[in-house]
Amino acid sequence: MSNTIGTIIRAFGIMAWLIAGWFCAVAALYAAVVWIVGLPFSLGHAGILFSIVLLLRMVYPRNVFKG
Repeated sequence: MSNTIGTIIRAFGIMAWLIAGWFCAVAALYAAVVWIVGLPFSLGHAGILFSIVLLLRMVYPRNVFKG
């Protein structure tokens, strides 16, 4: 395996771990909230919430509105 292919595979692996980590964090927070409120957990709703968090992280970086 050449260095280029290994680097590409490593980059995809790191991105997959980051996305999985964010999804697990959002799903755990969602699970805690629905458990406290007493609603049933829905993986679809966790995915929608993850998509919203992902979009917010892409379009609203922390330092954009620093003056």
